[in-house]
Amino acid sequence: VNSDTELRPFIPEAVALRVKSWSEAGQAAWQEDLRCAALVVDLSGFTALTERFAAMGPAGAETLSAINSDIFGRIAEEVVRHEGDVVRFVGDAAICIWEENPNRLPETAIELAANAGLAVQRVMHERTPLAEEQVTARVAISEGTLRLAFVGGKQGRFEVLADGEAILQAAELCAEAPTGQVAIDQESARLLDASLLGPEDESPRIVTKSRMLPPQVHPHKYVHGSVIEPFIPSAVRKRVESQLSGWIAEFRQVTALFIKLPSLADPETSNLETVNEAFRAVQDATARYDGSINKFFADDKGHLVLAIWGLPHVVHEDDPFRAGAAAIAMRDRLNELGTPLRAGIATGRVFFGLQGNSGRLELAVLGRAINLAARLMSS
Repeated sequence: VNSDTELRPFIPEAVALRVKSWSEAGQAAWQEDLRCAALVVDLSGFTALTERFAAMGPAGAETLSAINSDIFGRIAEEVVRHEGDVVRFVGDAAICIWEENPNRLPETAIELAANAGLAVQRVMHERTPLAEEQVTARVAISEGTLRLAFVGGKQGRFEVLADGEAILQAAELCAEAPTGQVAIDQESARLLDASLLGPEDESPRIVTKSRMLPPQVHPHKYVHGSVIEPFIPSAVRKRVESQLSGWIAEFRQVTALFIKLPSLADPETSNLETVNEAFRAVQDATARYDGSINKFFADDKGHLVLAIWGLPHVVHEDDPFRAGAAAIAMRDRLNELGTPLRAGIATGRVFFGLQGNSGRLELAVLGRAINLAARLMSS
């Protein structure tokens, strides 16, 4: 097994471009402010699909894994084909960015995102269901600020956080985007040629067509496996280190803990040190009670952490108790930092497997227990 090849799909291009200099600088909490176009894809019908196949045992897990890979693989393929970067898969959603630079102006970045959004909707419409599943997509795009951060450090493990107005605006807009179409906010729409848009008085504004942009090939930046290991989930590292071929998709009984943390997007109330200390508190408590951090991401609800108990290699009979004890430890430490805890815990059978394609992968934990923990946190 070539660990460099095996690990590379588990980090976004934005990390690959920066991780070597970050590592050489000492692997500390870090952030960079820039601008980008953002695209958010949100799928409908996936939770019901998970419940349907959970009742079918191992065969259901294999079928759901195939559907998951087919849909998210197509999304990733279209984003990369349009020069974008899948920053994160979050449940049944994907967060993607097009960084701006002297060679990619805002107008180009948002048009690439718009073209990718239309392409995603096209492949969703054209794909043949594998098991008569009915999955639809909402897509939204926006242009604005982006803040990339590397936070954590517990046991050498770091998480990537992509935050800022571009992603938050796209996430908010996605909730009201018509199914099967690509929505864009009014401010970002000014960057696109009016001929590519629907009527100006529409709310939200809709991207209706695309035009061909000159194709450019941007191969994935190569980075040595040891440099990106701090960003690789332990379950992935252990599997690569043991030289096991292939991944087993399965339904597992897990306990999920969702936590809300302060947001980097609001410079008046938060900064890198505050967010890093808060995330370290979550890391410490999760590790102390033998859990695993699965996601750390920003959306319209804030900065959210998903921690899981019951993944392979770390299963205990008292996992629900461990999650509760970790949440109490987090609350105590966050109170010391002046950050109130908002959290939700739920236990149930979930799908565990890979999400994406050979170019971009993440570990997925999907099911009603995850959604319930998120709703409890929000309430």
